[in-house]
Amino acid sequence: MWPLLIASLCIRGIFTIDRYWIESVAGLDVLGAYVLYIGMATAVLSFLDAAVIVFYYPKLILSAKDGDAHLFSSTMRGLTLNVVGFTSFLSLACYFFGWGMVLWLDNSIYVDYFYILKWLILSIALYSLSMIPHVGLYALHKDKHIFFSQIGGLGIFVMSYLVMRIAKVDGVLSVLWGMCNAFAIIFVWKTLAYVLGFGLIKVDDCDAKA
Repeated sequence: MWPLLIASLCIRGIFTIDRYWIESVAGLDVLGAYVLYIGMATAVLSFLDAAVIVFYYPKLILSAKDGDAHLFSSTMRGLTLNVVGFTSFLSLACYFFGWGMVLWLDNSIYVDYFYILKWLILSIALYSLSMIPHVGLYALHKDKHIFFSQIGGLGIFVMSYLVMRIAKVDGVLSVLWGMCNAFAIIFVWKTLAYVLGFGLIKVDDCDAKA
């Protein structure tokens, strides 16, 4: 289980380092706006997990254990449709709710930096979509792809930020670009690992997860 623990810590690392960098490049006032907006954006992922993923996850584990490739594939299709639909709906809801809250708070910092929420919604949407192949890979006992993709995501986040700062890009945008790049890489890596790997294995050869 340690590879999955390290993979989870890499994601947590992204959501920790970002705050330190925002404070260092923009100050505490902007950090306050950032924390508010990232709280809204990550709520999308929390709702998605509670409303969709927890219902499909046991079915995928069971179908992998039983070697039922047809059920596994149909369950993955259902998971994909629901994740895409819920992510789209929740992302739009988050955007309009966020704008309404900004108008209600009537704080110039929140208004000036509202673009932060837009970028965070995009990055969280990418991460949410990456949960589709993530769950499939986990059910098929392909943990190494989860491990390497999330380590790679953290590395891309750090490198993207540093490169853009060297290129004199605005500090806040550098953090936001870094997050989007990181979650895009994670999404593409997991998707390719699942699509290419699933066609080369037999579901009945997979071990069940505890």
